[in-house]
Amino acid sequence: MKKFTLVWVLFAALIAIVTTVLEIQPALTFIHFFAGPGGSYNLVIPVGLSFIILVIPLFFILFMYNLVQNRKNKLPADLTGKTGIVVKREKELTNAALMYDVYINGEKKMRLGMGKSVFIELEPGTHSVQTRLGKKIYSPELSVQIETNGIRKFYTKTDFNKSMTTMIAKGEMLLLVQV
Repeated sequence: MKKFTLVWVLFAALIAIVTTVLEIQPALTFIHFFAGPGGSYNLVIPVGLSFIILVIPLFFILFMYNLVQNRKNKLPADLTGKTGIVVKREKELTNAALMYDVYINGEKKMRLGMGKSVFIELEPGTHSVQTRLGKKIYSPELSVQIETNGIRKFYTKTDFNKSMTTMIAKGEMLLLVQV
């Protein structure tokens, strides 16, 4: 889905630039609206507004994709007698349209949408737990001991301080905390 999003954004930017330079729709409407007395206009305005209009449908597509993924990963109503972990993702605007991956012992187990929880059934013993968003944004790996009929709960969210102060995404930008 990330590749699809990247292609959509690049294609929208290309269309916004080309339609503005060639003065065709959708940029032509903005050119006429924002043109000065001599017919001159600021190039950034029609490019920016055209780009925004072309990207809006992507948000609906990502929202529907996120909705479908969240329906697949239902949290069981009754966890009595089960052994495993529950991972809850906080509601946050940062990366809201993207799914976090939950890794157990280095293997991808589930996808986690914004504000949702997942249950991953595990054998008793020691396991490593990590959340990731792509290859560069991830949480530290936590080691957890699980007893028979024991459930460990975690929550995850973006470390806003690291994401705002780092220009290039690096590791450990997601928080993963045991509750």
